[in-house]
Amino acid sequence: MSSYVLEQMGGAPVGHSTGADQTIGLPLAAGEYCFHKAGAKNWLSIRLVLTGEQQLSGESAGTVRHPQKGETRYQQSFTGELIGNQVLVDVTTQIAGVSKTRQETWVLEPAQLDMGRVVIEQAPCLEVSTRF
Repeated sequence: MSSYVLEQMGGAPVGHSTGADQTIGLPLAAGEYCFHKAGAKNWLSIRLVLTGEQQLSGESAGTVRHPQKGETRYQQSFTGELIGNQVLVDVTTQIAGVSKTRQETWVLEPAQLDMGRVVIEQAPCLEVSTRF
């Protein structure tokens, strides 16, 4: 399982006190949250925006390397609602001119995002690029 880093822009990093404790079970602060992973075979950048009403939107870009097909780039967009620490998110993926949408359940806690197939920890938004 891979780990990455997430940091909130425009405020204290997630998991640090801002005067109002951010503990598990309390709503996360509105703001921008970013993730980035780079490895020998692929990379992934995610930018999420959480509103004060706990609505989540965002986008990602990344690559997947296939032994026979080489590197394939993709983009995703996300929309959902954070309830407690769970997000039912609509994920739209665009890859090789094809667009597909599916629903996923993520767990978002002050220090990490569990997307089911990978757990991602904090990363500075300045390092994240979701544009090719």
